[in-house]
Amino acid sequence: MFLLISFLISICAFPQEHYPVIQKSGKTIGSFVPKGWKIIQETHGDLNKDKLSDVALVIESLDTTLDRWITHDSTTENDKRVETTDTTFSRARILIILLRAPDNSFLCDAQADSIIEAPPNANTDDVCIGDPLYSPDAKPLTIRHGVLVIHMEQRCGGSYWKTTYRFRHQEGDWYLIGASAWNGFQGSPDLEEYDANLLTGNVRVGTATMDQPKESFKKIRLHKPPKHRLTDFRSFTLNLSDTK
Repeated sequence: MFLLISFLISICAFPQEHYPVIQKSGKTIGSFVPKGWKIIQETHGDLNKDKLSDVALVIESLDTTLDRWITHDSTTENDKRVETTDTTFSRARILIILLRAPDNSFLCDAQADSIIEAPPNANTDDVCIGDPLYSPDAKPLTIRHGVLVIHMEQRCGGSYWKTTYRFRHQEGDWYLIGASAWNGFQGSPDLEEYDANLLTGNVRVGTATMDQPKESFKKIRLHKPPKHRLTDFRSFTLNLSDTK
């Protein structure tokens, strides 16, 4: 069985030269924000079990930059992937993890340039609306029991989706340990949702259709759960394959 969790979306891929390298240490949170960038999201909590309040923040470029949009058209089973590209302008975003030191200074422990989606550009024909980081239902960044939780959602045409990623520091780096997603269609009972524990390999999948509007669930198990580092991971590309 082959299962790919993915939706029809546009992924913003900025050329690498648009991303500054965040400094390694600083006395204040603001000292990690490069010139020409601003903080748009921030959350506090203990990420490394030292009883100190660490910080995760998202910064955004003040200037629009040339970027490439890659449209992924995917199904959820026996997937065939089609990619098209378009060029537009948007604002780059970076996720930064700061660990607090005993003297209240900070150490930059991770910089992720691909995890946070930029909003659709109003000057293009993109059918998606809204900023993925702003949700009426959930905070975009939270820290729970040493885990960084990232939540994003958006509407594209008649479809809408929500997705949550969970990252934890282990084996010397930040890794994806779990993910949840939900997508549906306006005016239709059709929906798909899943919750994956990438530590155990257990995945809970829920579906509903026009013929069976009441949501049903099944459990599958990954023979070899995928392993993704935060610094390399791109939103909406989680591939759950090799299931039992």
